[in-house]
Amino acid sequence: MNDPSDGPETTDPTGDAAKGKQKGFLEIVAELLLIGGGVKIAADVIGPFLKAYTLRPLPPPAPPRPVQRPTPRPPAPAPLEAVTPPATPISAKTTKQLQDESAKAFAELNAALAQFQAQAQHMEKQAQLAEAIRAWLRYIPSPGVTVILGKLGGGKSALAYWLLELLRPRAPVVVVGFPDPALPLLPAGWGSVPSLDKLPHHCIALIDEAGLQFPAGATEAQKKVMLDETLTLCRQRDQTLIFVAREGRLVHRSIMSSASALIFRQPGSFQLDYERKELQDILGKAALAFAELKDDPRGWAYLFARDAEFAGMLRTALPSFWTEGLSRAFSQYGVSTVETPPKPMTRDDKVRQAKEMRAAGRSLRQIGRALGVSAATVLNYLREGAA
Repeated sequence: MNDPSDGPETTDPTGDAAKGKQKGFLEIVAELLLIGGGVKIAADVIGPFLKAYTLRPLPPPAPPRPVQRPTPRPPAPAPLEAVTPPATPISAKTTKQLQDESAKAFAELNAALAQFQAQAQHMEKQAQLAEAIRAWLRYIPSPGVTVILGKLGGGKSALAYWLLELLRPRAPVVVVGFPDPALPLLPAGWGSVPSLDKLPHHCIALIDEAGLQFPAGATEAQKKVMLDETLTLCRQRDQTLIFVAREGRLVHRSIMSSASALIFRQPGSFQLDYERKELQDILGKAALAFAELKDDPRGWAYLFARDAEFAGMLRTALPSFWTEGLSRAFSQYGVSTVETPPKPMTRDDKVRQAKEMRAAGRSLRQIGRALGVSAATVLNYLREGAA
């Protein structure tokens, strides 16, 4: 038996506890009471245990959590059944009406497409023409000698008058040997002289039908001297001479040898076979260039400018004053005998031409270069008469 002052018996953690036979709390209390020591031992020993193991009231139970039940999904709607409308027979009248409406719609679409293509072609043509005008003004020798050749009805005279209209701002225009009755067909301010020796200084001169006025091999001695003098001194006199003939072999040799630029309209069928041998190589290239054209050949010309080192096709246009009478001016009228001095361009003429060139899409600088004025002056021309 143990001494009660030694306190409660301790147990070896490796003994009965290890074997699962550890004594309970009430058994220990009973042993202590039996051992003796009275109430004081119970109070001293058991009191702390009772305070430590005093039962406390349990907290009130927590309210039950509501059960989160999934929200039931609404039932999926039943698939809709395809409803086939009842077949309605199309009458012959309705069919004919639909066909007419379809044909009308296609016709309107084709018309709109054709109009769009025409506008695109027109814009492309205008752009090519604007570029060609710059080339013509750059490569035509001024002063100098230019010869235009081509087949009958190829548009040689029309090209010559168009070039005169382009070059007129540089100097007054004079026609040589033009029949008197046809003079009203020319623009106002253009002069006329019966022969080359009457040409004024500082002018642009047109000698149409040069094969008749200065034929090859049969030119009079006096006329030949006058021709050689004019060709030799044209640069000193500031004269731009443009000769027009059907073939080079029909024109006096001095004209062909003095030319700084050759312009070919569409050549004739046998022109290459009978042309001067000096021109056959250039004429062959021009004929090949015209053969490759897909456009109307009357709107093009082949320019060979040796001094400017240029050879190629350029677009052309009709002059603003063109009439069929000009193309037949020599058909029933005699030779010119009237001498009319040319007049320089007035301010009104320059204003009118500036507006026409601006409408054609040319820039202020291009118009000023053509008219011989500054871009600011061109702008003032365009503002005149504007609202």
